[in-house]
Amino acid sequence: LAMTSAYTEDFVFKVLEPAVALPAFSVNQLSKGRALFDVHTVNLQGVKVRVKVADRDSLIYALRAYRHFVNPHRGEEEGEDGDRGEDRIPFDAMPGQKIFEQEFTAAAPLDDQDEFVVDWRQALNGRKAGALFITVEGAARPEWAGREKRYGAQAFVQLTDIGLAWKLTAEEAFLSVFSQTTGQPMPGTTLIAYDAEKNELARTTTAQDGTARLPRPKATWLLAETADDLHAIELDGLGAEGLGMWRFGVPY
Repeated sequence: LAMTSAYTEDFVFKVLEPAVALPAFSVNQLSKGRALFDVHTVNLQGVKVRVKVADRDSLIYALRAYRHFVNPHRGEEEGEDGDRGEDRIPFDAMPGQKIFEQEFTAAAPLDDQDEFVVDWRQALNGRKAGALFITVEGAARPEWAGREKRYGAQAFVQLTDIGLAWKLTAEEAFLSVFSQTTGQPMPGTTLIAYDAEKNELARTTTAQDGTARLPRPKATWLLAETADDLHAIELDGLGAEGLGMWRFGVPY
């Protein structure tokens, strides 16, 4: 097909907006797996990574605080000041003990991706499990013409071997506790139900088959505990949806 005339167009390639990307926001990670967490950035001079660990007394409070973190990927709508993902929780305000802090210097060229790896076992000083809050922040490269600010993201990772499955009714929660490594039941696991203010409502231990029942009215949080391993879930709101039937094409 012969062109009847020449066509010319000018393109201007702008520098990509700086960003921090994490593999998850709130997630459970297999404690007997790689125990690594990848941080990806673009057009930052470097990042500071800080980690806190929550114990059994602060875990519920930490998860409750993290619920108010607005995910940076919530949509393309910008706030009044043009920012997205600015509602990060002040690191010092998060319950828990600071166990890790490290600064990484960017090595990738402009508009290319940097990758930094956080080793959970290094952060936990050899411990195999822990509830970890991570915050990553960095300054933009000088080539970015936008106004100066700190870019970052946060995540809450429960590094645990305790697997939980549940079925909920209005009156009770039927729970199955198992090892995420072997798939086998975990008898003798302590289960504690709390209300929204972390007042204990009920406590039990799992049977030989790893199952247990707990009364559900007013229960907002559930904590599973065995030895030095913890796993908490939300029994109210989105955390209680369990297995969505739409995943299996089942009418509901």
